[in-house]
Amino acid sequence: MKKQNAPKPKILILAMGAGELTQGIALAAYAIQQGARVDFVLQLKENRPLLSQFENTSEIRIASSPTSLKEHLAELKPDVFVLCNSKAVTYYKEFIERPPVDIPVTVTLDSNWLFRTDEDWYQYASWAQAHIIVLPEKVFQAGMTTGGGNYTIPEEPLSKMHAVGFLPSRERPSEQEIALIRKKYAIAADEKYIFSYFGGYGADLRPWALENLTQAVEILMERGEKIRIINVTPEQNRQDLIFKKPWIEPVSNLAQHEYFLALASADLVFQHQGLGTLVQAISAGVPVIANVMDAKDEAFERTAHAWEVGPFFRLGMCSMFYKSTPIDTVANEIHALL
Repeated sequence: MKKQNAPKPKILILAMGAGELTQGIALAAYAIQQGARVDFVLQLKENRPLLSQFENTSEIRIASSPTSLKEHLAELKPDVFVLCNSKAVTYYKEFIERPPVDIPVTVTLDSNWLFRTDEDWYQYASWAQAHIIVLPEKVFQAGMTTGGGNYTIPEEPLSKMHAVGFLPSRERPSEQEIALIRKKYAIAADEKYIFSYFGGYGADLRPWALENLTQAVEILMERGEKIRIINVTPEQNRQDLIFKKPWIEPVSNLAQHEYFLALASADLVFQHQGLGTLVQAISAGVPVIANVMDAKDEAFERTAHAWEVGPFFRLGMCSMFYKSTPIDTVANEIHALL
């Protein structure tokens, strides 16, 4: 008797922001290569362009409410439900204590240590069967108080955590690919190329991280250095005074592979806290500066971006400055890394 092929496992990935979606895309690409069916549910419709490579192979839905999320899950009937990250339930509060529907396997992808139970803001999907930490074990341990960091995680979620390494984890592009990207963005042979991306507290209506970068670069250009910045930013967040400078070019709606190639072809990456960008820069071997919020900021305890980037900084994987770091200091580090 001829043996029938087993049905493809069905995976549904729910993603919060662009950084979390970056991790989901990496998982999806691998799972599809292994024969799985992968679909997506996004919280933000603005992130749909990042999934251009999956338009012909996957269902891509938007869930703006608990009801719509539940409907998508009931219709798609996944074997595995992946939350990128576990705090996605913060936006679907109905599902903080229980899953939306019965699903055989539920896991989360997390690149942080925010599993606290002493604040409502830190709700997470405690009902997931496993929390997959997409950081190397040494980085994850360095973020814990026992490893010199700032985080203590309760025993119950800690027992379900597995640190598996960087996701996405990529190889540096070839010299030919880098040359093509630099040609695409008109990087002259005598120019240094800085790739920049800012999200959350470093962008939107508070573009202080971008302002810190441009002020530092202006200092270097006054010293005679030639620098060009490519900044990935939504069109609605572009600040006229900054983007009128001829040496900074804004780009939008890059698919994930294009985003990585633009990043990996740079001489330096300058970013806020986003770990999705940080780990891609590390994977590509590109020096990276993280410019994070000050500890004195009233929102610091809640976001704690310096605490998240701190383990990478202490392990020598990146440089790190604060919002209020003197611009001369930032400029000097940019010069040293270029």
